[in-house]
Amino acid sequence: MPGGPSGRGCQGCRKRKKKCDLAQPSCSRCLRYGIRCVGSGERVYRFKNATVTGSVPVARTAVTARSRGGILADGQIKLSPPRPLGNELTSTTGAFISTLQISDPKFSVLGFGPFLEDVPCRLGRSQILRTAAMAFSSAVTAVHSRQATVQALKDYGTALACMRSGFINDPSQVGKAETLCGVYLLLLSQYFLGGHNDECLVHLQGLLYILNNQAARDYQDPFSSKMVDLASIIAITECVIDPRVQIKRWHADLRKTSYYGPLNNYSVVDIRSTNLTVANLIDLPMFLQEPEYHLVQLRSSYDLMRVEVKKIIPITKQLHEACATSLDMNYYKGYTICESSICVLHTLMAIIRKTLQVFHPYDSTLKEHEETATNVVLASAARAWNFRPLGTTYMPKTLCVLWATTDDPNMKAKVEDMIDNYREDFRGDSWTKIALFFEQRFERLRKRVQTTMPYHLRQDTTSPESTNDETESFVEV
Repeated sequence: MPGGPSGRGCQGCRKRKKKCDLAQPSCSRCLRYGIRCVGSGERVYRFKNATVTGSVPVARTAVTARSRGGILADGQIKLSPPRPLGNELTSTTGAFISTLQISDPKFSVLGFGPFLEDVPCRLGRSQILRTAAMAFSSAVTAVHSRQATVQALKDYGTALACMRSGFINDPSQVGKAETLCGVYLLLLSQYFLGGHNDECLVHLQGLLYILNNQAARDYQDPFSSKMVDLASIIAITECVIDPRVQIKRWHADLRKTSYYGPLNNYSVVDIRSTNLTVANLIDLPMFLQEPEYHLVQLRSSYDLMRVEVKKIIPITKQLHEACATSLDMNYYKGYTICESSICVLHTLMAIIRKTLQVFHPYDSTLKEHEETATNVVLASAARAWNFRPLGTTYMPKTLCVLWATTDDPNMKAKVEDMIDNYREDFRGDSWTKIALFFEQRFERLRKRVQTTMPYHLRQDTTSPESTNDETESFVEV
């Protein structure tokens, strides 16, 4: 090889720079000194790092140098290792994992479901889930930049087109947990990009359709079980809050879903929400469609929610203090789910309470509960302020419902002040449009009851806690 010595002398002679006579089995010099003769008559090779010189063809060398390395000062070309192979699946997986690893509580997505950590290993099973995961990652990036980027809108449109074509080409996709997860990710993406608007209603209807058309639930698959749990809770609560989201029928197996979360499986607290379960919520939309026939059930659900929310508030405060003193994301996950549970429960309670007040206008306890609930939600909004925007996605709608169900002008003014603080989080319709929608809902109910409700039913709709004088006054009306 180039650079190797031309002589074939032994190691002893080369080391002392003496001429070797190449005698075998030992040269005369080594024999005279009585040392071992090694390498006599053998060619010695010296290995050097190879470099590409100017003798390489110019055209090919130039292209290689520009694409993989550079040209050194002496004209030699430095080669760099080639890029690793990649495709759509690997890029989507990397983007989604990077989104999950966000440690800033303001932009962390860990509170949106314990099953999200299992999504990367399932991206190869479903094109629908893969495109939805990319849209979700791009939407989170858009929230961080405070504007809907072109790439985020493009990925969102790609996911919608993929879902549409997937349902047409393979109807069996409807029954898969990956498809349900894809619709959920698109629902979140839409909310991140456009806020609360009619597009969210479309995704909610899709969520309901998939839930009602799924095959028997796979209890052996934790991902499927957690996904169905959360999707069912979201769908039912939205049906309670917004009557435009209607349930035609429910899959019988959905009543067997477990507790929301459960919290102690992925947070630092041991608490279960007994009210936020499919079994306890699944009949609420039907009760609210004809409340005059289900006042006892509505009051029972309302009282149980009040008891539970009192238990969650102290734990939420402790977790909030832990988040301020520790960087452990487990505290953040626990706090986010507890705070959201408080807001969801108060949203449901506000709707039930306002419905009961239509039938029990003289029930003083409901008025007291209204003031207490307003203060609780305002305190919750103040605690969650430092976790905006992704840690408070539940807050805008809760504030709007609270404003619409509160008659006290002072309470309305306080809620409006807090809504002004959260104004940037209303990325879709204005808060006044959302709040007026809820207010008109109860006004229509009041007029319907006054014009169509039979007299004998009005006699039986007094609250158990109201007085006889209040009952007589109401019946006379």
